[in-house]
Amino acid sequence: MIAIGDWQIPGWYTTPEEEIAHISKEVGIADFSPATKLNIQGDAVETLLRNVYGNRPALGTGRVWQGSLKTPELDCHIVTARLSHDELLIISTTDDTKILLDTLSGFLENCVHLVDVTSALCSIHVTGPHSRKLMSRVTELDLRDSIFPNMSCAQGKLSEIECTVLRHDVGSLTSFELYFSRDYGEYLWDSLTEAGSDMKLIPYGVKATMDLVSSGGDQ
Repeated sequence: MIAIGDWQIPGWYTTPEEEIAHISKEVGIADFSPATKLNIQGDAVETLLRNVYGNRPALGTGRVWQGSLKTPELDCHIVTARLSHDELLIISTTDDTKILLDTLSGFLENCVHLVDVTSALCSIHVTGPHSRKLMSRVTELDLRDSIFPNMSCAQGKLSEIECTVLRHDVGSLTSFELYFSRDYGEYLWDSLTEAGSDMKLIPYGVKATMDLVSSGGDQ
């Protein structure tokens, strides 16, 4: 087990190399709960997006951006999901959540509220060519490519649990990120495991997750 913040998660189950080789052909699930998770709500979230990402086209509801946030104190990768016209979910793997919070707080205007939900939300990654098939067994969300392409987000139920789903592929590998209440972490993990019992589903550790991300899925 590896300690990250106040979370304890597996570094690997077999070896990172074996896990990556398997999920590149089949499907795997990983606990990625230690990622920094920030919820932002308010009418002026568009100003925050401009300050963080510059003059990109508007981020529509149900879409996801990724990029780097660089300041003299911080250099980190962030993923931003627009859940509604006035609500964002920001995900980062930064080691210094406080600096990220302080940096984003400096971009906020009145009537925009930022809450650190890192400890409140679990995260499971579902990755591999058969990840959509597995997801279809636990949710009624329409995750077809034509409806839910890469860099999309939606909110719905997985195994009757309220969940935010991001489609965030790793290179050519289809990958879904699930964010939901920490109270249901073990339940949803077991539900996915049961749903994939006939699919060569494996768990994979945080080391394989980070190796996949750093290589863009090219293994």
